[in-house]
Amino acid sequence: MSSTRFHCPKAPATEPAVLLVGHGSRCTAADAVATHAARLVQSGRYRRADVAYLRGDPSPTDVLAKMPAGDIVVVPMLMSNGSLARRLATDLRAAPHPGQRLHLCPPIGASPGMAGLVSRMAERASAAAGWAPAASRLLLIGHGNSRDPDSRRSMDSLVRSLHACGRFGRVDGAYLEAEPRAADALWLASPPTIVVGFLADRGVHAELDLRGAISAADRVDLIYAGPVGAEPHLADLLMREIDAAPRLAA
Repeated sequence: MSSTRFHCPKAPATEPAVLLVGHGSRCTAADAVATHAARLVQSGRYRRADVAYLRGDPSPTDVLAKMPAGDIVVVPMLMSNGSLARRLATDLRAAPHPGQRLHLCPPIGASPGMAGLVSRMAERASAAAGWAPAASRLLLIGHGNSRDPDSRRSMDSLVRSLHACGRFGRVDGAYLEAEPRAADALWLASPPTIVVGFLADRGVHAELDLRGAISAADRVDLIYAGPVGAEPHLADLLMREIDAAPRLAA
């Protein structure tokens, strides 16, 4: 992955710069992080928006070394506060260069606004299929990690929030690499099901693993709304999180 940065000539010099940190993927379709960075700059609210990857190039520390002094808001484009997010926070504490003031957002998947975003995606998909949300099942499928309980807390909380809103007839969650398994949840006899990938991009998990599991289920009453990380309206959620970002403690 090559270095990506976007500048806004209209943004006041007092506005912060933004660094979006993605997971990184071998899949060439996984370009959502750069797309969101471009949207942030187009909004005119930020001086610039750069992109880095935890698994791939450029790394967050390499990008920060080339960014100017001033306020820099770092957004982990991750779905949970798992091991990768914790490692990023540790690395950032040693990363600032003279004059840089880092502000670290929680992983975007933990945002309180995520329930509204997922609900909008599912409602759009159900309308296209001609299904009433109240008579449909919303199935969130994330990556998960059986060795890291923190990897599932964001999605488990999101499932509870979506269930409490009462918009859908049923709301379930499952994982590609943890229990309950996505394959079992897809096979489960249920109302018409809308699948939303609680995944950060159109990478291998969203485009190969999850689509493959959906195809294997061989159900005509199942539709895939895509991964949340590639949803265009995620940029609106990002702006709210950036504006509320706390200063990173030393």
